[in-house]
Amino acid sequence: MADRNILLTSLGHVDPDRLNHRYYYHENNGNLSFCDSITSPEAGAKLILSSVKIDEIIVLGDVDTYDPSEDLLSHILSHYTDYDDPDINDMSEFSFLRYRLSQFRDGLDFETLDIIQTVSGEKEEELQKIADKCLIILLEDEYDVKKFDPYIEKLTYEEIRWVKTRIYQSVNPKKKLRILPENKDVKVTFMPMKRDRNSRLVNIDNLTKDIFEESGKTNLYMDMQGMDSADAYTIINLASVFNSNPHHSLSLKRLITVGRDPRNFFNPILDNMDSYNLSRFTDGITSFIMNGNVDIIRAYWTSRNIRNRRIESLIRGMTYVSGGISLCNIDYLEIGIRILKSVFSTDYDETPDGSHKLEFSLFYCLENIIKADYGALLEGNRVSMYELARWAMRKGFYQQALTIIESRFPDEFVSLGLFYYANDEHSKKNMLYSFEKEYYNTPGTSKWTFNDLSHYFIKYYRKNATRDVKDRSKTTEIYIQLRIDQLYRSPKFNYHMQRAFSLLDDDTELLRTILLGYTYMSSLRNTLNHSLKFQLPEVNADEETVLKEIRDNTETISSLKKEVGKYLDDYEKALSHIQERIEKEGEPVIIKISPDEFREYRGREKNPVQSMHSSRHDHSWREKN
Repeated sequence: MADRNILLTSLGHVDPDRLNHRYYYHENNGNLSFCDSITSPEAGAKLILSSVKIDEIIVLGDVDTYDPSEDLLSHILSHYTDYDDPDINDMSEFSFLRYRLSQFRDGLDFETLDIIQTVSGEKEEELQKIADKCLIILLEDEYDVKKFDPYIEKLTYEEIRWVKTRIYQSVNPKKKLRILPENKDVKVTFMPMKRDRNSRLVNIDNLTKDIFEESGKTNLYMDMQGMDSADAYTIINLASVFNSNPHHSLSLKRLITVGRDPRNFFNPILDNMDSYNLSRFTDGITSFIMNGNVDIIRAYWTSRNIRNRRIESLIRGMTYVSGGISLCNIDYLEIGIRILKSVFSTDYDETPDGSHKLEFSLFYCLENIIKADYGALLEGNRVSMYELARWAMRKGFYQQALTIIESRFPDEFVSLGLFYYANDEHSKKNMLYSFEKEYYNTPGTSKWTFNDLSHYFIKYYRKNATRDVKDRSKTTEIYIQLRIDQLYRSPKFNYHMQRAFSLLDDDTELLRTILLGYTYMSSLRNTLNHSLKFQLPEVNADEETVLKEIRDNTETISSLKKEVGKYLDDYEKALSHIQERIEKEGEPVIIKISPDEFREYRGREKNPVQSMHSSRHDHSWREKN
């Protein structure tokens, strides 16, 4: 289906003098095109109708801009033929716009002829000489409007209008805007806009229905300067919302305004998409910083058609961060942070040419904003899961923060020495042997827990040792105590657990707090992921019920922030304790077992179970206490 192109324009209040022409120019790649108009929407419409095929012009206006008796819907421009001595002063603003655009279609301008016919004889010759002199001034590279003063300061308003008209008539016809042939049958529709502030949502609803009345993609060309600024702002932002969504069927193509400096003879018709895009870029920064959404920034860069490896890497990192947040995928999130760290590790030494200075300046600012917002998360060679969880909580990404803690903290426990299983090859062999026994005693549906041995070691290792505990409310505390006992007791007195190690072994209460807290965080995440049954809220609840639900939700979030915040505070204490110990005693030796290494170990015989049993008779290499 072909795209549908719409020109959305608006009416304000026309000058009572409907012979008061204004003159405009538009610059495109150094080429100037000129037009005249009596209303601002007329100038914008002429530019669009002369440059792109338009299927429909939707005209917005309040009750003062149309006559209730006139038909407002589906006028075909080519059907207008009411040129027989019309009284333009009695026309509504909507009718007058149709009348002027119909003349544009037919290459006519009755109002210009009316002005020219007001002067004749010697007066015409006198004014023509003034018009010629003013034209010479106008053609100067940088003309000064004050140079007109000596020629026109003594003229009447009507005479000045005549001079300006003659100057415009002297412009090369090839330089004047002309309607595209395919636009001569364009449809014109009027949509009343209520001025009551409470009716703005109704206005937007009606407009949205009209724009999307047909399926397929809609390209929107906007000229909103004739209407109330609040309504215009609302509509432009509505278009922004649709335009920022790459999957939506609406695309904002051009945003037109006209200059209104009375000192100039020709005022510009401006295409403000660059300014609009700049505004969208700032919206994109806010969207990424607040919500982790990269769509607007990525769309802006794509629209610029510029290649730059640094900026493309920056957007790639932002895209991974965005995906990590939206999918709650911590791998994506970590990859994104690593890419950003890599980008920021090099100086911004680009020297763009003049045409690209704006884009590079914008992205330079974006980098600084990200650095300031992400802070310590971007420091160091590794991505700190603690800093990542802190960052996620600060941003309000609570589910992501809990997922980071549950899925990634165990690896930090082991890697940083908070609780680990090997400090030499001897203890590594012991743990490989123990892991293998646990693996073959684990049901097949749970063997996935061995995919990450650090995670398995912290959360699942020998958890079946508590299966006979009668008071199930104490299972977690008993299991954590068993794990702490690994630091000191012989495996044969400790349910066959191999010895463990910790840089917190001199502060077991802090270690207990961290391990118990982790178990609680994991439980809290599962509760949020698989919510317990609750009473569905009523759709049409009364005010008291609604306020209670809001209060309950607020308290739930507040409680969640408090619990996670307290755990992260305790974790920070543990990290500080570890760092102090390292500074005194030096870096510990921490040996990890990779999944591939463990897979190779347990598959070293065709019958690993038999190998495991036979090893009972010869395992002198095991630790003996």
